[in-house]
Amino acid sequence: MTNHRQKSRAGFTIVELLVVIGVIAVLLSLLSSGLSAAGRKSRQTRFLSDLKQVGLAWVSYANTYDDRCLPGMIDPETQTQWRVRYKDKSGNQIAQQNAVTYPWRLLPFMDFSFPLLFDYLEIDLPEWNDGVATGHQQVAAREPAFGYNAIYLGGWWTMQPNGVGQMRYSSGGYLTNNNVTARGGLICSTLSQILHPDNMIAFSSSFAAAPGLYKEQEEHVVGAAWVVPHRVAKTLIWEASDGGAFQGMQANALSPADEMPSLASQADRSLADITAQLLGGGSIRAGGNAAIAVYEADAVPLRRISNFAQLLHADGSTEVSMLNVLMDQRKWINAAYRGNFEPELFEHEEVVNQGTSGTVTGN
Repeated sequence: MTNHRQKSRAGFTIVELLVVIGVIAVLLSLLSSGLSAAGRKSRQTRFLSDLKQVGLAWVSYANTYDDRCLPGMIDPETQTQWRVRYKDKSGNQIAQQNAVTYPWRLLPFMDFSFPLLFDYLEIDLPEWNDGVATGHQQVAAREPAFGYNAIYLGGWWTMQPNGVGQMRYSSGGYLTNNNVTARGGLICSTLSQILHPDNMIAFSSSFAAAPGLYKEQEEHVVGAAWVVPHRVAKTLIWEASDGGAFQGMQANALSPADEMPSLASQADRSLADITAQLLGGGSIRAGGNAAIAVYEADAVPLRRISNFAQLLHADGSTEVSMLNVLMDQRKWINAAYRGNFEPELFEHEEVVNQGTSGTVTGN
């Protein structure tokens, strides 16, 4: 009788190896996606926590100065007229051109906690004035992670030909829901003037944008110190499209931002000139399912993480938002609640140089 023994099979067949490799690849992909999502969630939480602290400092400023909103912009000439001086933690005076924007006015109320505003830069920003107006002091003035609703909260102050500092658009007229032209009331000078603080944007993640179409944006785009609604007065600044509709939006040619020129030795220039120098393009990459079309160079909301902008409302609450939601002008301008337009279409007169004069406290 002949015994037939089957040879034992050693190892795997090619097909089995391919199957195992494929399963491992799928598992690694799922693990990578999960870790990436967890990382984004963690960073989102950190940004919102930072915003919450910024909001506490913003309210503390108002409580210190008779409920007055933190001024949005103050040009050097107006600073001189008001005799205000802003200092770093060591008591060194901040150059006037670096005190135009809000950071050096707010940092004292944050105990000069730089990471709350600049952690995204991933650089070591010292907590002192390096003595150079174009150094860290300038970075702090120009590149916070969050832009302030500077035009409509606190006011955008410029020196007028009559020698008086005035707020941009403070006397701008608009049509009310009764078709009556109202004048003034566009800018909130105090916290108590804000009609719906739970809806009013105080700060938003932002970046200085050149005209063009920005699709999915890089997380480490350089921030800007202010942010504007999609319509300012009668000018359309930007539009958002969340979802597939962005495919139909026409893009202008975009080029990488050049290094922004120094603002040193320019304290005598107008705020318009300074603003123009502050603006530059952000880092972009194609792809994603959302876009913002920028028509006029300005500081606009930034989708810093997962296509969401991070927001702080005037009541201290924080949230993340798609950009199309931010096209509701009531989130930016008090008077939009009383206008006769659809909330997205609210606009007002281009009155710039006929504003309310005043002073600001603080040093």
